[in-house]
Amino acid sequence: MSGRDEHEIFTIPARRCKRCGGLLTSAQALRDGYGPCCLRKMKQEAREREEAKNQYSLFPGEGAGSSSPLNGACVTGLSPSGHCGAAAYCPEPYDCCAACPEPCNLRCGWLKKEGDPHG
Repeated sequence: MSGRDEHEIFTIPARRCKRCGGLLTSAQALRDGYGPCCLRKMKQEAREREEAKNQYSLFPGEGAGSSSPLNGACVTGLSPSGHCGAAAYCPEPYDCCAACPEPCNLRCGWLKKEGDPHG
């Protein structure tokens, strides 16, 4: 031993990453509250959100259409297959055609139509 106590206890300033909860010890990470990987991922996600803002896809499961809150599921239970073929693919901000005041060609065929005695 070179004069040092082999059981020396010392303190390192550290904090948890706000995103993943990982342990941060670098001066930059202590200031930011995020580790370098999480910071890079957050910047990439922000870039992707900005790029996808006005993007639409004609194919389910691709592009901005995949972020639909419905993911193609019928919320009324009227569709026998359980699949929504209308509101999930519509650019209007409604979860179901029943809530949308606009008449359009994409409108759900399972909803009652006004004046239809069989609907």
